[in-house]
Amino acid sequence: MSAGEPPEVRPVEADLAGDLVVSADPPGPVLFHEGAEARLYRGQWLGRPALFKVRVRKAYRHPGLDGRLRALRNRAEARLLVAAVQAGVRVPTLLQVLPDQHVLVEEWVEGGPWKEVLHEATPSEELTGTAGMVARQVALAHENGLVHGDLTSSNIMLGPGGPVLVDWGLGGQGATIEQFGSDLQVLWECIGASHPEVAPMVLEAFQEGYTASWDQGEAVLKRREAIAQRGRYR
Repeated sequence: MSAGEPPEVRPVEADLAGDLVVSADPPGPVLFHEGAEARLYRGQWLGRPALFKVRVRKAYRHPGLDGRLRALRNRAEARLLVAAVQAGVRVPTLLQVLPDQHVLVEEWVEGGPWKEVLHEATPSEELTGTAGMVARQVALAHENGLVHGDLTSSNIMLGPGGPVLVDWGLGGQGATIEQFGSDLQVLWECIGASHPEVAPMVLEAFQEGYTASWDQGEAVLKRREAIAQRGRYR
């Protein structure tokens, strides 16, 4: 998910036009990202900027099974967003669920992904402060049993009010310490590989913010280390 003016926007493809005209305001949504599981569009929803997440058909699956799977995953993600809001985690507001079209409509998060800031950053107090704020949001989610499932610098938006955790399509509820540790390990690998120049400072600040925000934080960080060790010796 990207914010601001999305690059290389193009009109809604013909096979999705019927999905996205329901209650959507003109001009029609435009595609700005296409992933393996979903297409993301930016448009207007009842007068406000919105993101339309459309889970795409898989031609290799039986149509009936495909429809059920997409419906289940949409409902699961919608419930996660609601649970996160109830827990006080900063996530996009869920505006509408269109179950027949496999569409989630969310508020458009202004700002930009954390990865862009990290790519351009030099070590600074602002950099560590942001890492600490991200850590507090992740710790709050984990403390309430919510696991993100794809915790990368691309899925953390820096909005005007602070970090926002987006794209919960691989997330879950009622998570275990192993899942929390795996969540952090995904972030560790992402920061280490994509932002090596600032990774030590960012991850140290993240650890400090995470443990300060949750009394189980130290145990989760230790589990993350164990997971990383297992990965090295496979």
